Amino acid sequence: MALLLVLGAVAAFHLTRPTTLTIAVAPNGGTEPALLRAYADELARRNLGIRLKVVSFAGVRESAEALKAGKADLAVVRPDVAMPGNGLTLAVLRTLAAFVAAPGASGTKDIPDLAGKRLGMLASRTADRTLLHDLVGHYGFELLTDAPAGAVNSTAVVLVPIEEADVATALRDGRIDAMALVTTPSSPAARRVVALVGEASDGGDVALIGLPDTAAVLARRPRLQPVTVPAALYGGNPRLPAEDVATVGSSYRLMARADLSRSVAAEVMIGPHAVVQVLS
Repeated sequence: MALLLVLGAVAAFHLTRPTTLTIAVAPNGGTEPALLRAYADELARRNLGIRLKVVSFAGVRESAEALKAGKADLAVVRPDVAMPGNGLTLAVLRTLAAFVAAPGASGTKDIPDLAGKRLGMLASRTADRTLLHDLVGHYGFELLTDAPAGAVNSTAVVLVPIEEADVATALRDGRIDAMALVTTPSSPAARRVVALVGEASDGGDVALIGLPDTAAVLARRPRLQPVTVPAALYGGNPRLPAEDVATVGSSYRLMARADLSRSVAAEVMIGPHAVVQVLS
C-alpha cells in the first residue's frame, strides 16, 4: 500500500510539473525578444502548465537554425531570411512593410527616382538591408552601405545609418535625401519618422513611396508578402498618404517544431488574446 502511495505521488508530481520549452528569440535589441521574455514571465506568474526557457540569438537566421537543428522547441523566425522546414507558424508577431518617406519638394515619387540618392535608416539590421538590397536591385540599382562622401553614381542608392534625433537636420543639410523604413507602418517609430520628414520639408509635404510592382517582386521572392500602408494612416487633413500605398514586406513569426504536441502548442498560446495582451 505504501509503495502504491509513493508511486501515485511520483506520478502526480510528473503529471502536474510544468512543461518547459526552449524558445529561440532574435534579433538582439529587437522588439520581439523583450516581448517574449515578458510573455515567459507572464506564464510563470500565472503558474500555468507551460514554462519558456528564453535563449537569445544575434539574428533571425540563427534562431531559425536553432529550431531546424532541434535545439529549440519554438523560435522567432522571419520567412524572408530563413524558413525552417520543420517549423509550423503559431502566430504572426509583427508585419513589416518596406517603404520610403521623402520630403514632398524633393520630387521623389517612385523607386526609380532614388537613383543616386542617399537613404537614411534607423537601427539598420542585416535582414532589413538585404530586403532593401533586393528591392532596389529589382530596378537595376546597387545598394551601397559604405559609399564615400560626394556624388553618388546614378546606378546606385546609398544607405546611411542615422539616429532618429538627427533625421530632420540630416534632410535639411542634404546628408540624406529620404528615409527608408522596414517596419510596422502603424508603429510609433514609423509615425515619428514620417513626422520628422514632414518637419524637414517645405510646406510639410511628405511623399510615401512603396513598391507598385508587387506581383512581379513576389513572383521572384515568394517568401515576401504584400503589405498596404493605408490612406490617411499618418494624418487625415491633409490625408497622408492620400491613397493606399502598395508595397512588400515580411513578418516576425513565432514558430514551433512540427512534431511538438498540438495540445502543448495550444497551451503555449493560451489563446491568441493572451499573446496580444502581453505583446502589446
